[in-house]
Amino acid sequence: MARSRLSVDGFTLLEALVALAILGVLVVVGVESVGLGASARVRSAEYADLRMLSERKLAEVATLSGTELQQIAGEHEGRFGPPLEDAVWELNVAETEAGNGLYLIVLRVNREDASLTVSTYANRYGELWAQRRSETETG
Repeated sequence: MARSRLSVDGFTLLEALVALAILGVLVVVGVESVGLGASARVRSAEYADLRMLSERKLAEVATLSGTELQQIAGEHEGRFGPPLEDAVWELNVAETEAGNGLYLIVLRVNREDASLTVSTYANRYGELWAQRRSETETG
């Protein structure tokens, strides 16, 4: 029986192409994972900014007396100052149906493609009750 002179120690062209295809898929998956991680960090920072801005605006409202709350009842909007002047706020202050000086305060903070809505109650003495945040909405 005659032996073939072909060597069986190396890879065939087909094996090399399959290995390259697998490597390519792994590289694409790795790059996408890094991109998703960076995007999550940006969204997290955006949400932290929105939380800070909403807390700042609610602190302003918390210092108001019941008379002042009654005077500003209704819808209001405005912009924050530097360095976050691209953020806008919408404030709605309304006395609850129960009356007795209990106000529902709804604050929505918008910045670029994200928004955060915070709602709370304040009594006639300006004390905040039952603060609640909604999830950040991205668009």
